Amino acid sequence: MNESTSRSRRLLGGRLSTPLLATAVVIGLVGGGATVAADDTIYSGCIDPEANLVNVAIGTEPAAECTIDSTQIQFNETGPQGPAGDTGDTGAKGAAGPAGEAGAQGAEGPHGPPGEMGEPGADGPMGEPGADGPMGEPGADGPMGEPGAGGPQGPPGPMGEPGADGPQGPPGPMGEQGIQGPQGDPGEMGEPGAEGPQGPAGEKGEPGPEGPQGPPGEKGDPAPEPVLSYYRVETERGVKPGRMKSLKASCNEGDILTGGGYAISKTFKGHRYRVNSNGPRGDIGSDWYVRLENLDNSEIRFVAKAICLHVEQQDSDATLAEPIPDDESLGAPDEK
Repeated sequence: MNESTSRSRRLLGGRLSTPLLATAVVIGLVGGGATVAADDTIYSGCIDPEANLVNVAIGTEPAAECTIDSTQIQFNETGPQGPAGDTGDTGAKGAAGPAGEAGAQGAEGPHGPPGEMGEPGADGPMGEPGADGPMGEPGADGPMGEPGAGGPQGPPGPMGEPGADGPQGPPGPMGEQGIQGPQGDPGEMGEPGAEGPQGPAGEKGEPGPEGPQGPPGEKGDPAPEPVLSYYRVETERGVKPGRMKSLKASCNEGDILTGGGYAISKTFKGHRYRVNSNGPRGDIGSDWYVRLENLDNSEIRFVAKAICLHVEQQDSDATLAEPIPDDESLGAPDEK
C-alpha cells in the first residue's frame, strides 16, 4: 500500500464537516500520488489537525486558503468502493488550530460512567472581601509591655500666641538700699500748698503774769520752796552730701523738756540744706529730734538743742546745769 492510499483512508475515516460530502464516496485523491477521473466533478478542501474536512468547494481550489497546519486535498464525487485498507500508524499530533465558532447545542447524550478524579485545578482569583462580621467581645488586657526607648528631641514648635496675664503675685521682699544717685539741680519754688489740718497742742508755755492777790488763806505749815532752773543740752553730727541724718538732744532723767531747736555750725554757714523734722517725739517726752538733709556738695555739721526744766528743792545739794545764754537763738524748721 502506498502513502497516498494510506493517507486517503485516514482522511476518510474522519468525520465530514460539510453536509454535501456526508453521503459522498471518496474513491481517490489528487495530490501526493493520487489520480482523479477526467470526466468526474472535482472537489477541493482542507483537512485540519483533527481530521475535519473544511473549506470545501467545487474546483481545484478550496473555498479558503488552508491554514499552515491543515492539508489541502482534491477528490471526485463517485467511484467504486475499494477494499478496506490496513490501519495505518498513528501520526504525530499536530499543533492546535484556532478555535472555530461554537455550533448549535446538540441533544444531551447518555451519561457515561464517571471518570477518574482529575488533578486539582489551579486556584481561582481572589474573590471580593465579604462584609465585616459583628464586633466580637473585647479580649482580656495583655500584660504591660516594657516602655520603649525615648525618641530624639523634636525641633521647637512655632511661637504660640501670648497667653492672658496671670494674677498679680505677692510683693517680693524689700531689696537692698541702692547707691545714692548724684545730686540733682534744685527745682523751682512750687506754689504754696493748701493749709494742712490743725496740729497737736504744743508744749506748755511760760507762766503768765501774776494775778491779783487773793484773800489771805489760813496759815499753813511752812514748806521749802522749790528752785526752778533751765538748762540746754546740745548734740552735734555731720551729714555727707545728698544724705539725710537724724539727731536728738535729751534732758536728764526726771527733768521736763520745754523746747528745742537746731543750729548749723558756724564753719558751714551758707551751705544748702533742708530740715525735715524739728520737734519732740509725742506729746510728753524728754528728747528733741532734728532730721536734716544735706543739699550741698560738701559735708556740713548741725547741732540739735533741747531746753530742759529742772525742779530742785532748797535742801538739795545737786549742781545746776549750764544756764542758757541770752545772746544765742535756737534754729527753726526751714531750708537754707
